[in-house]
Formats: sequence, C-alpha cells, structure tokens
Amino acid sequence: MSLDDIRQPIEPEPSGVLAAVRRAVAEITRLLAACGMLLHVRVDAQEGSVRVEYDAPMFQHYDQQARYARMHATGKAQENATYVVAALASLRSMTTFARTNALREIGQVTRSAEAARVRVETRATRRPSA
Repeated sequence: MSLDDIRQPIEPEPSGVLAAVRRAVAEITRLLAACGMLLHVRVDAQEGSVRVEYDAPMFQHYDQQARYARMHATGKAQENATYVVAALASLRSMTTFARTNALREIGQVTRSAEAARVRVETRATRRPSA
C-alpha cells in the first residue's frame, strides 16, 4: 500500500450558511448537555441545501419532559427546562433558517444559546451558608 492509495482530497472548511448552522447546532447541543440532555445532531449539505438531522423519538421525549418540568418543577429544574424548550425550538427551526439563508437569525440563535449555556454552567450549585 502506497501513500498515494490513502491520500484523500482535503475538504475546505465550510463557510456561509453551512458553517453558521454548524456553529448554532453545536452551541445548542452544548446547552442541552449542560442541562443534562444529550442529543446527537448531524448537519450536512447535499445538493446545495443544508440539512439538520436528529433522533426524533429522543427529541420528542426531551421536549415533553422539559415542557412538563417547566410547568411543574421549581428552581433550577424549571430554569433548565425553560432553556431546553427554547433550545429545542431553535433546533427545530434551524432547517428553515438555513433554507432561507437567514444568517442574522442563525447568529442570534448561536449567541443566545451560548449565553444560556454560560448561565447554566456558571450558576452556583449550592446556596452560600449564612
């Protein structure tokens, strides 16, 4: 086996809508992970359109769980559920944003997901003693 047999062309880094959607989806999945919910999401471009794929049954389960927790939980659990519901809604609309080349909206989703993740990660885990 020679080196020429294993060489593959190097793909350029994605740019434009594909790169923006990948950044937004990465930030959304980091937020979900910070809230304790792991969801595998795949972003790819085929024939000029960007597709966002995720595990639909798990997505539905997380959505129902978060909506229930948002209504009935208190404290951090309710706050996490609010972030999860918003993140899942953003993830659901990401394909539409990509199809319409809505870079501004994609950027806003990225920034808000990052800000929410930072709030969740930096939140105090215990109350300070008096």
